[in-house]
Amino acid sequence: MFVTWLDYVMFLFQGGSVVITAGLVLFGIPILRDQLLNHNPALWKHFLVVMLFSLLAIYGTHAGKAISMTGGLESVDLTHALKPNQAVVNFRDMVVVTAGLALGPWTGLLVGGIAGLERYALGGFTALACSLMSVLSGLMAGLIRRYNGGMLSPFKAAGVGAMSIIIQMSLILILSKPFSDAWLLVKHTGIPMLAITVAGCYAFQQVMRGLDKVRLQLLARKTKIRAQQAEIRALNAQIEPHFLMNTLNAINALIRIDRERARYYVTMLGEFLHETRSYATQNTISIKDELCHIDKYLEFQYLRFSEEIQYDVQIESPDMLEYKIPPRSLLTLIENSLVHGFSDRSQENSIVLRIHLEDNKLIITVEDNGMGVKQEKIQEIGNRPVASDHKKGGYGLYCLKKTLNRYYGEKSDLKIDAPSDKTGTVIQLSIPVDLKLKGLPG
Repeated sequence: MFVTWLDYVMFLFQGGSVVITAGLVLFGIPILRDQLLNHNPALWKHFLVVMLFSLLAIYGTHAGKAISMTGGLESVDLTHALKPNQAVVNFRDMVVVTAGLALGPWTGLLVGGIAGLERYALGGFTALACSLMSVLSGLMAGLIRRYNGGMLSPFKAAGVGAMSIIIQMSLILILSKPFSDAWLLVKHTGIPMLAITVAGCYAFQQVMRGLDKVRLQLLARKTKIRAQQAEIRALNAQIEPHFLMNTLNAINALIRIDRERARYYVTMLGEFLHETRSYATQNTISIKDELCHIDKYLEFQYLRFSEEIQYDVQIESPDMLEYKIPPRSLLTLIENSLVHGFSDRSQENSIVLRIHLEDNKLIITVEDNGMGVKQEKIQEIGNRPVASDHKKGGYGLYCLKKTLNRYYGEKSDLKIDAPSDKTGTVIQLSIPVDLKLKGLPG
């Protein structure tokens, strides 16, 4: 008897391993994994999962062996019904139980019903008992999951599988005739089917735990990314308060001498604020859009500097205008020169913006002829807010560096140089060139 049990166990183990492996591969697919773990209400996704479980359960029937009451073994013929004195030693209910444990009573009932009907159509003297138990197994497992409040531990899942087989063997003894054949079947197959169902339910629940761990890791990663994006967008939405105050004061003064021109600046200020808010909701914008935004910004600065700013853009190739960068990357550099470099200066002010490619990186350089930066402050700028000697604040470059670190990590770089032999400051921004930068949606 022990040898017979061992033969059945080894045979069922091979087929059960195929089902577990198939389940691991199939439910590792994101759309199926999410449905399995999140119970997405989308009907077609639920239908897809039910069909997959049902097919695996039906495979569990037909991957088994037909056993006659003489104890002989023969392969199940998929195109013919079982003989009246035959039954199938299989692992169908292992799949049905795991379906109920994974998705609840309704899924367990549907999978058990489909697999049970197919088993009943196959025939044999245990058709009624086995098909009925498939339905009951799925429903029972689903109800236990609901009562448990969620996913069961592997040991509890194994216990549910054992309970299912014990009840099935009891139904075979009660409903299958003749009783002598039913008893012979239970004696030969009960222990092997119990062993494979317990092991299979335990293994599948371990798979479920692994998938859930992956889901939680992905969820944590998405949550972290969303938090970073929210922080970046909050930084992008900020407008330098002195700029807004100075612009409104300049427009207020302009109203008294040139109302038409003042109306023009009010309209442009509305457009500028709208663009700022719009760009703050995007991860990246094109260099072309950023340059247009800078042009509007400089229009307001002309009110303050009496059009004494010389601004020159030198770009290596027109194609680079479509490259994507984080919003306000260029504007922050220009703003820094105007606010900290040209504060309280009446002489001619000049800003040169250069953009080129070098070693697969986008190199952006802003050079001004302003008041420069003390050497002892250069190392601090970008790592913390640093005010200039004549201006408070210093958050712009600090926020820009934080934004770049969120996007690119150590692949980006922000360098500042203030040559001692001449006035002014040179700021160089280095961003890796990848698909995010080349004309793709932010």
